[in-house]
Amino acid sequence: MNEVPLGSASAKDIAQLKSCIEAGKKKLGTVSKEKDKRVKELKEQQAKEQKEQQELQKKLAVIKSMSVDEIKKLKPATEFEVAPTDDSFTAITITKYKGTDPAVVIPAVLQGLSVKQIGANAFNGNKNLIAVVIPESVKNVSGFNNCENLSTVVLPSTLVGINDNAFYGCSSLKSINLPEGLMYIGEHAFERSGLTSVSLPKSLRLIDYKSFIDCNSLAEIQIPANHAISYDGSYSNEKPFDTFFSGTKIRERIDLQKLLRYTTTRAISQDEYNNLWTEINKKRW
Repeated sequence: MNEVPLGSASAKDIAQLKSCIEAGKKKLGTVSKEKDKRVKELKEQQAKEQKEQQELQKKLAVIKSMSVDEIKKLKPATEFEVAPTDDSFTAITITKYKGTDPAVVIPAVLQGLSVKQIGANAFNGNKNLIAVVIPESVKNVSGFNNCENLSTVVLPSTLVGINDNAFYGCSSLKSINLPEGLMYIGEHAFERSGLTSVSLPKSLRLIDYKSFIDCNSLAEIQIPANHAISYDGSYSNEKPFDTFFSGTKIRERIDLQKLLRYTTTRAISQDEYNNLWTEINKKRW
């Protein structure tokens, strides 16, 4: 485009130029206002998140100072997604916890139905959770893997099964009381948890593959005298110790045969495994 010397520009050209300049200034002013608004919103959001984090830390400190009995008395949570446990629609499974509380008391009844199971993804990866109380209606527990701050778990006397990966990676979980009535511990159920000792109940019938491996602090395990605990024979090419306790401190102190001198732990065939699993499922459901 040919440049027009300003001295030879018409009044109309000058007016258009001034109009363009004013429009540009207005646009820049609008952009500047939008930028200032966005910066303000971000600061407000950061302040809100910081306040929420401070409140959460206060809650965490309070919960950590509470006894198990005090935690049990907390108001039951309600922020759950649920699904029918089976086609009978007489019981429900908790499929997801939607809250943020660091201590969760799960109610025995939701939506008028008994809570029978904690589902596989119910609490997975929840970094806020440090304590959970599971009610006396639940028969199967899953869904706490990689809850790295979880340190207190209260299991019910009704519990029959701790399912695969249930407490995998719960590195703050130093101890847990496994109730009488528990019949099954699933694959990788406590793998990479922070357990320092564990006492297996007399009711336990079946342990699945690598249930306690890589528990780096696990130094003691108590197994009931004169009691048979079975495991899936498809892994019989591995030594029993490696099947359950590799990567623990137990390995450094004692071999499995000495550990089990008062008991019998045996591999079983696939048919035996299936029959035992059928028996356990009758109790689980």
